[in-house]
Amino acid sequence: MVNQDHLSYSSHFEYHDFSDENWIKIIQHNPEILKQPIAIRGDRTILVETPTDIIKKWTS
Repeated sequence: MVNQDHLSYSSHFEYHDFSDENWIKIIQHNPEILKQPIAIRGDRTILVETPTDIIKKWTS
């Protein structure tokens, strides 16, 4: 979920052991480290690889 090749990740977060809650806060404040967008609809969540994933995965 996190792009470990991104400069912000490697310079600030690479060698830390964060809790799940802390990772959520880190991503909220540093969205550029996300590998791909995440779409949330109700209680369903998908990792969006292509724009059509939202249509394909929520209509199937």
